[in-house]
Amino acid sequence: MSPEISRLTRQVLRNAVTEGTGKKADSDKYQIFGKTGTAQIAQPNRGGYLPGAYIGSFVGGAPYDNPRLIVAVSLHRPDPRKGYYGGIVAAPVAKKVLEDSLLYLGVPPLPVPEDKSDRTSRMLAQAEVDFRE
Repeated sequence: MSPEISRLTRQVLRNAVTEGTGKKADSDKYQIFGKTGTAQIAQPNRGGYLPGAYIGSFVGGAPYDNPRLIVAVSLHRPDPRKGYYGGIVAAPVAKKVLEDSLLYLGVPPLPVPEDKSDRTSRMLAQAEVDFRE
């Protein structure tokens, strides 16, 4: 695969996490890319599908710019009352596995955006002033 095709593929998969069904895999620590999947489970020997029986999945990786890990998470017959779509049941698991594994491997997380750290500093400073009054 050419570097350009690899980059475009990661870009599409990153968009699936930031704008699509994989939003529950989005992380403030690493830029995760991936794809969700949801499948009905076939009914053995009878054709058709088992009612209310699904497989929810997510395949993804990180970091976006220099991938170090790829994970695949598949949940067989999750409780449909709690959700069964891959983006609901599998994406959060993949996010946790990727974050924890990358930290373990010593891959530095993303820096805290300045606007967040500035806002936090202002809030703390204001709280200190309010506390003194």
